[in-house]
Amino acid sequence: MKTVQGLALRLFRANRFIISSSIFSIALAVMLILSMILFSFNAQDSLKEELRKTYGDMDLSVGFNIDQDKEISNLLINQIINNRDVEELSKVSITHVNVDQINEPIYTVGIENDHLPKSRYHFKKSLDDHSLIMNKGLATALHVQVGDKVHLQGRSFTLVETIHDVSAAGVAPDMLIMNQRVAKSYVKENDGSNAEATYMLISAKQDANLLSLSSQIKGYDKDLRIDIAEQDPTVQRNLQSLHTFVIILSLLVLIITALLIISNFELLLYKMKH
Repeated sequence: MKTVQGLALRLFRANRFIISSSIFSIALAVMLILSMILFSFNAQDSLKEELRKTYGDMDLSVGFNIDQDKEISNLLINQIINNRDVEELSKVSITHVNVDQINEPIYTVGIENDHLPKSRYHFKKSLDDHSLIMNKGLATALHVQVGDKVHLQGRSFTLVETIHDVSAAGVAPDMLIMNQRVAKSYVKENDGSNAEATYMLISAKQDANLLSLSSQIKGYDKDLRIDIAEQDPTVQRNLQSLHTFVIILSLLVLIITALLIISNFELLLYKMKH
């Protein structure tokens, strides 16, 4: 009595090319789809790495818009620090400080000496009340090098490091980086503000849900502006485009493979009929 296995072997011997090409088509389709999935994972990892290079180790940026006329207070800072999902908080003060050599105000960032601002603004040196960091383009314009003195509104600072120019829309904006305490004094002097910071860099705990944490912080003050690094619009658009591309390409591979297999079996049935 003939077995199913015996019939399958006889069918394979009688139609080796048709069945082999069908098996090869299925295997090729599976490999292509797996390759595209791996490509998608690698592309997502690359986008996340670029995101980390842009925003550093921070997960959230929290502050008020300029037109809101509201300031970050010690009470708000303490509320956020005491949140169980917050791992670390770093204060940042933004102002414009006049450089005496060129008599022009320069965009100035005041930071604390921890890894969040260092990873965000890409510098390594810690800053005290008399040290300063600037971008290379500004250092070239001022004809200063590391170790030289720079005068800002009558105060003297030592340049301890230069960072790469950050291009924005084809223009490299000049930037000064100083200790947050000093920048806060310039904010009070230039803007008359007693704010503890302009905005805060926040690192969440590893298992924290960023959207949930954002909602909790929003509960402290509904006017807070909260930016989530992972929700960067450019990254989200790139990820969405990548997912769409992989899905469409996978569907095309499946359709072509299915048509090829159907064609092969139609040919097989035709041969068996005649």
